[in-house]
Amino acid sequence: MTVKEIMGTCLGKMGKEDFTGQKYFTNAEQEIADKLLVAINTAYLGKACDSLRQIHREKVNIEDGVIYASSLEKSILYPISLYDGNGVKHAYSIYPNRIVADFSGEGTIEYVYLPSKLTVDDSVDDMRMTTDMLSDGALAEYYFTARMFDLASAYADEFSLKLSRAKYKGKEIVLKARRWGD
Repeated sequence: MTVKEIMGTCLGKMGKEDFTGQKYFTNAEQEIADKLLVAINTAYLGKACDSLRQIHREKVNIEDGVIYASSLEKSILYPISLYDGNGVKHAYSIYPNRIVADFSGEGTIEYVYLPSKLTVDDSVDDMRMTTDMLSDGALAEYYFTARMFDLASAYADEFSLKLSRAKYKGKEIVLKARRWGD
């Protein structure tokens, strides 16, 4: 799905004509498009990526037991696992700008990352997210900044519901058995 498709869905839900296919926008259309882009980024980077973790696996060369965050392909939030070249899992320590491992050499790191900010021409390739889901999140943000709290709340509730469905889809949720107290 593209950002323009998300914007078009937002415009449809707002009861406005979808102008995203036009080559040039009027000043009013450009203002709405700019606000929607900020809202889409807030929903996508702030809420959706927090609930639906973006995981990346990458081969790294660990020198003196250190992996610098700046040397990784993506903007790391936190590591999940670290393996040496033989596939053996290793311990690591996390610091603000680096990860310290208990070995040196080639390895593989798996980590959660923050995607880059979206532009109008970008696309969202995460199959767990839908145009409808992200448009609800964007409209929640859009209406909140416009101080239309009832609409913002309604869209925020829908967005949260769709996020939780996507997060737990296909997973069995098991609650621990508890005893009733006397």
